[in-house]
Amino acid sequence: MQVSRIMERDLTALAEDYPLSTVIEVLAINSGCGLPVVDKEGRVVGFINEKDIIRAALPGHFEYLDDKFVLPDIEQLRGRLERIMSDPVSKHMLKDVIKFEETEDFLKVVIALTQKGVRAAPVVKDGYLGGVVKREDILNRFLMRQVETKADEPA
Repeated sequence: MQVSRIMERDLTALAEDYPLSTVIEVLAINSGCGLPVVDKEGRVVGFINEKDIIRAALPGHFEYLDDKFVLPDIEQLRGRLERIMSDPVSKHMLKDVIKFEETEDFLKVVIALTQKGVRAAPVVKDGYLGGVVKREDILNRFLMRQVETKADEPA
């Protein structure tokens, strides 16, 4: 099965020059999984998620957040966030973005997302944004198929 059969065709994307304040608003509306960044022609040039914004707000400290004994100072985080709100998304986005062609095999996408620890990735056709595939969509697809299969079994 091709990834195009399970991807979301919502083409919500960000322009490279959008400020981070806009990015945060759009992420809040779009479940916070991350969003593709596109150039003026609609080609995918990056991806940004909440992790990238926190990393930008806490440079040099982000790696320590996985340590359960390190508690960031919330006022320091708030202050740093305020200072970077006008930065363009291009300054903090992931530029070496994992993306998939619409025709790529579903299983290959599942493996890549899992191995890379990526929650969502853009799906493109000839470099242009066609949609986004999310791990939660993949899981839902498997669960729905499981439910359909069980419903077809004789009682």
